[in-house]
Amino acid sequence: MAKQMNEFELVCPKRADPYSRQFWFSSLEASWRNRCMESVWDMEQLDWGYLLWMGQYHRVLAGFQTPWAGFSALPEAARELLWIAGETAARRGAIVNEGLCEVGTLAREIGCRVVLMKSPNYLLEVFGDYRCREVRDIDLLVSENDIDAVSSWFLGHRFEEERRRRQRIYRRGDALIEVHFCAAERRRHWGLLSTEALMDRAQPSPRHAPLLQLEPVDDLLMLVLHARHHEYARYLWLRDLAAWWSVRQPDPSAVQTAFLSRGWGRMAWVVWRGLQEVGWEMPLSWASVDWGVKDRFDRLVNRYWAARGLFTGESPEAFRLWKRIEVSEAEGWWSKLAAILPCFSAKFMREYRSARRAGLSGKVIARGG
Repeated sequence: MAKQMNEFELVCPKRADPYSRQFWFSSLEASWRNRCMESVWDMEQLDWGYLLWMGQYHRVLAGFQTPWAGFSALPEAARELLWIAGETAARRGAIVNEGLCEVGTLAREIGCRVVLMKSPNYLLEVFGDYRCREVRDIDLLVSENDIDAVSSWFLGHRFEEERRRRQRIYRRGDALIEVHFCAAERRRHWGLLSTEALMDRAQPSPRHAPLLQLEPVDDLLMLVLHARHHEYARYLWLRDLAAWWSVRQPDPSAVQTAFLSRGWGRMAWVVWRGLQEVGWEMPLSWASVDWGVKDRFDRLVNRYWAARGLFTGESPEAFRLWKRIEVSEAEGWWSKLAAILPCFSAKFMREYRSARRAGLSGKVIARGG
């Protein structure tokens, strides 16, 4: 089927054709492995409007620079958008580096422990620089006892402060720094992740001294909770988790103990199944029964990721399956009720209708060379 290669619309279709869908997931795997894809793909048979829309929506387009580097017949419009994504990521990376230098100065001047969280800790080990992954902010973890001193330091350096529950946000120009004094974003997880215990186990950051970084299993807990907090809305978080695993190689038994001891077995199982979608291999020692997962829940999770993969964004089917997963994950009748009640709210209906309309708006025209 002939396709217009240098002019197309970045519109999210309702479903992807199987060939383009296979290419999409192969690109995600090559992205976190940071390697070129084999040049066996027929560029003219791929739906580039779909692929580039997906790359932008899921915030992984910059990560496709290396995987797609070996395709001589790559459409000019795709090359242009890859270059723009890479330049944007590099510019944001320079801002992040400047911010990290300032945060290091903060830690030295006020003499407190500051833990650097999330992507800046491992992205350079995976990709070598920031061109392949746009980092929009810096996330820090500090003790609640130090938050006033930290706040005074930022305000004294011309940052604007926004106070939120369990965190402070600081902005100056394009710099964005989020200071957390609770590691988890959701209230029900607060009591299961002690900030002081996390900081006691933290290790010196080899790249960003005097900052600290979380011990590997704690780091994985945080990344999984962050992806769960955002309900896996972007494949970016799955790609990042796979990239993290490739460089940290944590002990599977320690990972399993950390999640199960907090009652997060089913939540973790959803993530492990999602990671398999992007080419990650689950440890052989892990079985669903060992994670407290019954066959019925496992089938539900597999149906959910299949629905997510068939559609380009959210879909009514995936939306309904996700709500069933939320209820199944909840422990105790009160938690299950809290997960069910929002399904009868006006907000739920708006989100459901939005899922049904996914892909029918936000049209962008891309023209090459």
